[in-house]
Amino acid sequence: MQNEDCKMQSNYNKQLSSFSFQLTDQPTNKPTDKLQYFIGAKRLFLWHNSRGGILKNYTLFAIIALLLISCGGENNSESMVGEEKKIVNLAPDFTLVDLNGNEHTLSNYRGKVVIIDFWATFCAPCRLEIPHYIQFYNEYKDDGLVILGVGLDGEEKLKAFSKAMGITYPILIGDRATAKKYGIQPIPTTFILNRKGEIKDKIIGYAPGYEDKIRASFLKSL
Repeated sequence: MQNEDCKMQSNYNKQLSSFSFQLTDQPTNKPTDKLQYFIGAKRLFLWHNSRGGILKNYTLFAIIALLLISCGGENNSESMVGEEKKIVNLAPDFTLVDLNGNEHTLSNYRGKVVIIDFWATFCAPCRLEIPHYIQFYNEYKDDGLVILGVGLDGEEKLKAFSKAMGITYPILIGDRATAKKYGIQPIPTTFILNRKGEIKDKIIGYAPGYEDKIRASFLKSL
């Protein structure tokens, strides 16, 4: 009986993991895209009930509600989580303060290859990607690589997390205006800029192996 329960829990976790990944997808506003999301939500709900409700119903309803919210916004870039979309346009300029009170203006970094990472301490994928950025920065900063981590939660949380992780690149205190300029919805969202300040790649989300895509992308401009 215990083995059967473990097997059922494992199957449930797989279903929930698959569904949670879809939550971070940013579909277009096409009716066919939205329909696929509603179908996915319905299937998981029915599967959940058929297994006796391993999670409480209100938890599942909360997940479905988040799905509906993620489907509602504009998505001009038509990017999908985990996919790179190459675009060529000048990155919007901004000035933000780092954790030491120093101002950083993006346009001042022309002539450098810049990675802008929008993230937050409460975001698990964000936390997983940061050690790779530390490695990239330490390895390539002398070759002209700049990494700007734009934190989207409180200053004190960012300070504590940065100290604990030993982050060596600048962490900037983000704001709504900057996030809006870059159309930030899911996080992490990473932009890679060439030496002219043009956005060469936009990568949404993080999973093991994404660091190889990011490295390959910025090395093209470095």
